[in-house]
Amino acid sequence: MVAQGDMKPKLRPIENQAGRFMGYMFFCPGCRRAHFFRTNDPRRSRNWTFNGNSEEPTFSPSLLTQFPGGTRCHLYLRRGRIRFLSDCTHPMAGRTVDMVDFEDEDEDEDEERGER
Repeated sequence: MVAQGDMKPKLRPIENQAGRFMGYMFFCPGCRRAHFFRTNDPRRSRNWTFNGNSEEPTFSPSLLTQFPGGTRCHLYLRRGRIRFLSDCTHPMAGRTVDMVDFEDEDEDEDEERGER
């Protein structure tokens, strides 16, 4: 059993440069990089909803992230499980997997921002 102090986070709260909370980042095992759910951005008419559970998070609606070169990741994050949709361009397309922990604070945090 892992002591709570030794647990690595699955979600990271993200603030903007002014220190305002904007949403949550998680590590995507399909893309091998971080993705971002905006849950509190006043500049947007709609934000993702979050169930408030950091151990088994649920966000709605789906997250679509596209990268230069045509790489695409489209997923649902429900009850701590990532369901990759079939239009993803990585090998996990069509699979459902548990969320993974961020490895450590020194890892590359790619803050790519997905758009619905």
